[in-house]
Amino acid sequence: RSNQKPAKLSYKDQRLLDVLPDEIEALEVAMQEWERQLGDPAFHKNDVGRITELAKKMEDARNDIDTKQDQWLLLEEQREQLEQARS
Repeated sequence: RSNQKPAKLSYKDQRLLDVLPDEIEALEVAMQEWERQLGDPAFHKNDVGRITELAKKMEDARNDIDTKQDQWLLLEEQREQLEQARS
């Protein structure tokens, strides 16, 4: 079986492994900006609808970060297992 191709991540999985850290970082930067806005007293003088909307965006971003981090971790583990199998 030495003529088999070495196992590796699919193109899609490798692409995700490459882009997920940047996507996570972008969400974290957005979260920092939203937290800054919420900390600004002038922001609280605006209508409650904007505050509620921002809180919802932050909750969605937190969930998205968690999902992307879990996905990245699984892909990284797969990559490491495949590399070990080739060794």
